[in-house]
Parts: sequence; structure tokens; C-alpha cells
Amino acid sequence: MPGGKVQKLPFIAVRGAGDGPTYYVQAAQHGIELTGTETTRRLALSLNPKELSGSLIAVPVANPLAVRCRMPFYGMREGEPYSMDHPHQMNTLWPGDPRGNETERIAHALHQNLVWRADFVIDLHCHVRWKSKLAISCSWDKRSVEIARYLGLMFVRREPKSAFRGRMRGMLHYVATKEGRAAVAVEHSGMRWIWGDQAKVVARGIMNVMRLHGALPGEPVEPGEQYLYLEDRHVDIESDLEGLIVTDKGPEERVSRGEGIMEIIDLGTLKSTPIRSPIDGVVYELAIMTPNPDTKFSDTMPLATRGCKLASVYRAKKANRINRVGSTHPFTIAQDASRKPKRKP
Repeated sequence: MPGGKVQKLPFIAVRGAGDGPTYYVQAAQHGIELTGTETTRRLALSLNPKELSGSLIAVPVANPLAVRCRMPFYGMREGEPYSMDHPHQMNTLWPGDPRGNETERIAHALHQNLVWRADFVIDLHCHVRWKSKLAISCSWDKRSVEIARYLGLMFVRREPKSAFRGRMRGMLHYVATKEGRAAVAVEHSGMRWIWGDQAKVVARGIMNVMRLHGALPGEPVEPGEQYLYLEDRHVDIESDLEGLIVTDKGPEERVSRGEGIMEIIDLGTLKSTPIRSPIDGVVYELAIMTPNPDTKFSDTMPLATRGCKLASVYRAKKANRINRVGSTHPFTIAQDASRKPKRKP
């Protein structure tokens, strides 16, 4: 480290009795995204080396400097906007630099000593609690897309090459994929806390991936109902009201057409107005925030303003037709991202 300082980076290694692939799983690149630390612990404790064919390398805290700062990045100031251009934004600095700043050196040490050994890379993150868990892969790599599916989360994202420009090409799952490894990033639901329920689900998903590759005995569970983030048909609900938000539904919960998702309470009259789903579907997110919930607690207030997005609902897979809904009180449909069915020739 600069100035001759030493930063230890503890990791867990589980070596199986049989030959097989090596998995690299890390958490806490960002200092407030902590649930993955519990995911790695549960995963490591769940493995029986006698039944494992291959190895696991787990790094519960990839960026201890940011964790100690209690901020997404090392050197970040309270209230500073979250930015991909910050010099200590670790997930834009891979594969790191041995002569760079503190965070670049940490990324280099992890990459040169651990990541390069892996066949499969899983990078654990957290976004806000009111978003669904999400598995993210590079769309052009079939093995990475397969891992994302077999994690078994309800929502998956396939990022195109066009998504990786400039500093985005320093994201770990992109770098690992370009190096020939299969790699995914995973977003748990909830920052600034360690959510045991989230860790349990994601750890179980990683073990399912390991069964898929024959690293663990047994057959993998086939992916169930899944939705492609941004690609599958969905509706974003915008507000034409102002007031406090009281939720009736949460991320990954099913909702019927006309069923209440939340209520908005007018601060002047205390009148409650229900916000109902215009479709049968599954809630991806409740967008009760403004731009910087990572760094400003005031941006996490459940306060609706006119024009703000209140929710995203993905159309249930069983639906066969698309219902386009216009602006109707008390909600406004900002976007129905449904694709029109192709006409038969």
C-alpha cells in the first residue's frame, strides 16, 4: 500500500477431495454492501470437502478500507453522490494496478493472487432493499448467462457489450468474462445491513450452480419462473400525487390487476389514495427514492412527488396479451415496455 502500509485481505479456501472447477466468490467491494459477507460464510460452512470436486475461494470482505469508512468507496465524503468516476470506485478498477491508489492495489492483489486461479467468478453486491435480487451476466457469454439462470433468482439481467464503455470495462464480471472465465454479479436486496434471508437464498443458488458443473453431488434444480430485467414486458408506474408512501406489496411479490401495491397519504389532508397494479405480474422494485440512496439518508425517504416512479411490475409469464394502459387517476403509466407480438406471415 502507499506509504508502506499493509492491508490484510483474509480469504477462505475449501479444497475438495476430487478434481473439478475453482470458484471465486467475493463480497463487499463497496463498503455498505455487506450481505454478501454472510453469503460467503454460509456457502463455505455448507460445503463438505469430501463431497466437493474442485475448490472454492471466498473473500468475504474484498474492500476493508471502504467498510471501515462506512461508505461505498474509500475516501468518500458523507453525502457525496455515488459515481462510477470516483478514483476509489473499486468495481471500475479491475484488474487493478500495483502502483495505483489504495483501492487499485487491493484489486490487483486479489486478481493476481486469487481471481486468476478461478474458472468461475461470482461478485456479490447489494442494492436497495426495495429492489428484487438480481443476477447479472454478460449477454454474449453462454456460460455466464447459464450461471445467472441457475442461481435461481426471479430476476436476471443480460448486459450487452454496449453497456460496457469507459470505466465500466473495469467491472470485475466484465474483466473476468473477457479473460475467458464465466462470471456473474449478484445484487442482494438491502444495503447497510446484513440480511440473513438474502444470504441464505443466494448461497443456496451458488451451490445449485456448483451442482450444475458437477462440483457437488446431486442434480441441479432447474430454474423456475424468471424475468429478464429490462427485456421482458413490464410497466413502470409514475405518480401524479404527492405524499408519504405506505407499501402493501414488496419486491418479488405477485400482484393481480387492480390489486393495491401501495397507498399515498397526502400530508395536508391525510387522505389515503391506493396505487393499483394495471396488470397481473410480479413487482421488481418499489422506487421510493431519489438519486443517491447509497450516500444520503434523505434520499431514502418514502415520499412521493409528481412524476416520480413508484413501482416496476413485470407482466406475469402466464399473460398472453399486452394491455396498454393510459394515464388514469391515481396512477400514470409512464412506460409499458412490452414488445408487440410479431404478425404471422
